[in-house]
Amino acid sequence: LGAAVGAAAVVTVFPKASYWPVWQVWWFADALGVLVVAPAILTWAGATRRSFQAWGARQMVEVCVLFVAMLVVAQLVFGATSIPVWSVFDFPYFVFLFLLWAALRFDPPIVATASLALTVLLIWNADQGRGPFIVPGRSVHEHVLALQAFLAVTPLSALILSAVVTARRRAEQLLAEYNQRLEQQVAERTQELSQTLDHLALATSE
Repeated sequence: LGAAVGAAAVVTVFPKASYWPVWQVWWFADALGVLVVAPAILTWAGATRRSFQAWGARQMVEVCVLFVAMLVVAQLVFGATSIPVWSVFDFPYFVFLFLLWAALRFDPPIVATASLALTVLLIWNADQGRGPFIVPGRSVHEHVLALQAFLAVTPLSALILSAVVTARRRAEQLLAEYNQRLEQQVAERTQELSQTLDHLALATSE
């Protein structure tokens, strides 16, 4: 609905603009906001201070290394106006390895923030006319759609993986807590039974 109204407004103000390409770009931009910006806001809003207080210096250093390495590699891949020197950096999905690293090692807020930072960097490079999605002969909206499709796949996959890993960690934590409570209850019942047997032995002796 937002894309339809916005595209209609653009076509009204700029009659030379075509409705369908404007609607496509607008719709994908809204969808990308839902996929990238909203998870960053929601995960940080739901994060507890306790989950980050347990972090040590090693984890903080790892997070910093993750972000710096991801942004440097992303700039090498998407900031180049020609073919990169290293052939491995010619593959755009190479940066997904860093999101995979974040999803397997850290909580969803870190993954969502990494996705948002990567998105901002890629959009800025595309705006400057750099990156593998800027192909001569294509229209501007085709460049934008290619970039948005890439950004829709990579952060979404990382966020889904992060959610699955986090749910598994929580399930394992709940199972460990349940087993601990069960062991405590068994110990208490065993102690009560031992006391009862002692009382029974004393009563029998009397």
